[in-house]
Amino acid sequence: MARWQILSPTEAAAFEAPPVFTSVERKRFFDLSQRLAELLHTLRSPVSQAGFVLALGYFRASKRFFALQYHAEDVHYVTSQLGVLPGMVNLDRYDEATARRHRQLILDYLGYQAFDARAERALRQEIHPLVRSQVRPKVIFLHCLDVLARSKTEIPTARTLTDLIVGEINTHKRTLTAVIDEQVVPELRERLDTVLEKAKVPDEPIPQIQRFKLTLLKKISQSTRPSRIKETVEDWRTLHPLYDQLAPIITALDLTHEGLRYYANAVLKAQVFQISRREETDRHLHLLCFIAHQFYRLQDTLTDVVLAVVQTVLNTCKRIHKEHYYEARLDYRQAVCQFVECVEHGVLRPLETIETLAFRPDLTAQEKVERIQAVFTTDRQPRVEAQAQFATFHTQVQRDA
Repeated sequence: MARWQILSPTEAAAFEAPPVFTSVERKRFFDLSQRLAELLHTLRSPVSQAGFVLALGYFRASKRFFALQYHAEDVHYVTSQLGVLPGMVNLDRYDEATARRHRQLILDYLGYQAFDARAERALRQEIHPLVRSQVRPKVIFLHCLDVLARSKTEIPTARTLTDLIVGEINTHKRTLTAVIDEQVVPELRERLDTVLEKAKVPDEPIPQIQRFKLTLLKKISQSTRPSRIKETVEDWRTLHPLYDQLAPIITALDLTHEGLRYYANAVLKAQVFQISRREETDRHLHLLCFIAHQFYRLQDTLTDVVLAVVQTVLNTCKRIHKEHYYEARLDYRQAVCQFVECVEHGVLRPLETIETLAFRPDLTAQEKVERIQAVFTTDRQPRVEAQAQFATFHTQVQRDA
């Protein structure tokens, strides 16, 4: 079986090669501080010193150790820094055993820890939830690099990280397969496979083009039309009893929402025959996740439809109420105007006439009384109209209140 390749050959080759420095970066990463100079004095030969400084500079830049690979420009710069002629340093004599000892010195010097069994266990704990969420392997790979850098841990080779990620993926697959094999009984397997059959509508003639049940369950309408809502409710009623049977299995699978969506989307994007050709356990895993995912979506969709319909009714009621309010306001204004007009004609004007008659010096008291009585007799009709308008206005105010 071919080994997994998370990085492309070009990316893997670049990852395993020492970094290429500019002149500024070379001065930065191969800087010989006082503390480093004291450490170099403990090394016996120029070869060991040069190999140590080169490994230290590469580690400072990449947090990694490389398999005794050096760029010629870096070798020339380091030997010049050490005050050694280039021809006197033969790095072929810098053996692997010495390099391993120096790597531990570099880790201690920089405050890093080696990538050992404990670091591997910690990294597996970081990988596991990402695998459960079906995150792409390359994204997991880059996440591992970030985790190791933040925890000040040596970054291992690309093959080591790839094997860790692939191992977690395979373990996760075996766990899912074991749950499906153990908990999906034959009767339930047969019921899952019926989703891949063509739909049959009772009491209706067979259509020229029959569609699969799986295809009909893929589309979820968010329309608020009664016919569409009815179709969505029917789909929910179809999935509900099946989901009730699958709920314990879904819990046992311990998939995240992203993991569940991953398998469901695979079914949504695939043709029916492509799902049918999968191995039995893999097919049932995908169908199970698809049913659960669609059931959740249907519930969310129906909730959204209910909210949309209720909001539509509320908006309609507000609009009707506003229209009635504006109409009532116009009637109210008209009633006020009529009432004021009637008061002016039926009450204020007779009073003004009476006041004028009462203060006329040229009339006797008897003449004033007679003329006032005549005013009351003449203006009787306007007063009656004013009283009627007042009653109407009073009724209007009480109704609006």
